[in-house]
Amino acid sequence: MEKLMQCLGTQIKNKLFLNEQSQQICLNVYKNLLKRGYIENTSTVQEAAFLTGISVYKMNQIIKNGISSRKVREDKGVQKKLDPSMAKSIVNTVYELYKQNTIPTLDIIHRRLSETYFDTNIKKSTLYNWLKKIGFKYKTIDKRSAVMETRRIVNWRNSYLQKIREYKNESRPIYFLDETWYDSHDTAKKGWTNENK
Repeated sequence: MEKLMQCLGTQIKNKLFLNEQSQQICLNVYKNLLKRGYIENTSTVQEAAFLTGISVYKMNQIIKNGISSRKVREDKGVQKKLDPSMAKSIVNTVYELYKQNTIPTLDIIHRRLSETYFDTNIKKSTLYNWLKKIGFKYKTIDKRSAVMETRRIVNWRNSYLQKIREYKNESRPIYFLDETWYDSHDTAKKGWTNENK
């Protein structure tokens, strides 16, 4: 019996909420210990917690409060509707991120939307579904149409412009050469995008 309870305990000890059946088993273990002559005290609670693999705190809760059922949201499983104004806000946010040379990842879009457009907190899973519904896909970015620059490239450009300014002020001759390729490995790999260029 002890090995069976330890096996059960390893299965349920990491759960945040125990279902009613698991709570009943924990309570039965505690009651059976009392029937076998254990005294109703802290060490008995600890023994029952050890046998079932749950925390002493959780065992105390079950003993004091009895079996409790999990509350289920009324809107569970119902997907929030996407109204046109919200869809427009999402599209504008993604496009604005591209204009700012920022990779539009789910985290960044979510943060920007919550800061800019919405008073209510939207779950990332809902935003993910909305992005897909609008026509966005999280995929490899076409490097020819959307070059996303890293901080290193931006710093190089700033340094270049500063040097050009200095050379012009010193009346130094400046020669320009054509570069066919850019560092294609220094660009973002994936982001939310649609077919709009």
